[in-house]
Amino acid sequence: MQNDLLPKPPLSVVPLPGSRPLSNTRHEHYCRLRSLLCPKGQALREAGMRAVKNHDAVSNATRLERRQDVRDRIAFLVRQEEEVLAEKRKRIEETLWAIHEGDIGDYFEAVKRDHTGQPERTDEGGLLTETRVRPRGC
Repeated sequence: MQNDLLPKPPLSVVPLPGSRPLSNTRHEHYCRLRSLLCPKGQALREAGMRAVKNHDAVSNATRLERRQDVRDRIAFLVRQEEEVLAEKRKRIEETLWAIHEGDIGDYFEAVKRDHTGQPERTDEGGLLTETRVRPRGC
């Protein structure tokens, strides 16, 4: 009976591995992108870490993910379903609005050439032009 009256010692709260944000903001941003299934190289570049080539970015990201604190943070963020779903939904909606608001005419151009890109000539030697529509950049 007397034990019930004694104050109980405070429970020590042990944080889950990866539950605290990383002190390096670039690493934290990288972990958040990886938890959203962003490819390693793209996540590294979007987090602000420089890599000239995609191969270098993937190599650097692989090296970064060998760190225990980074692995723990990514694993913790993946378990946060509501936040992950909300962020994915936001990214999808941004992409869909960009497509919706875009003008399809911006992706095509009219050219006055034949299929080989050369001007066509009439039987008398004059230039014959035909307007064709093709995707830009071709």
